[in-house]
Amino acid sequence: MTSCATTFPTRLSARDWVLAMLYLAGGKVRGRTRIHKGIFLVHAEVEGVETPTFEPRDYGPWSLEVDEAINELVEE
Repeated sequence: MTSCATTFPTRLSARDWVLAMLYLAGGKVRGRTRIHKGIFLVHAEVEGVETPTFEPRDYGPWSLEVDEAINELVEE
């Protein structure tokens, strides 16, 4: 039996996480909050991969690293 497991790096940058969320959403996400929440929920399901640090906020999990990555991508 062959394994179909995909090998992921043990650390993805916040930029990589944001780009992955945009890809999974078909290139459009309505608001930064949804990006933060999406990354937070996906990282809970992916074992062995470090993710940005999140803290609780009024509208859900928030990460400075993710916010900075979003700002950088918007400026490009």
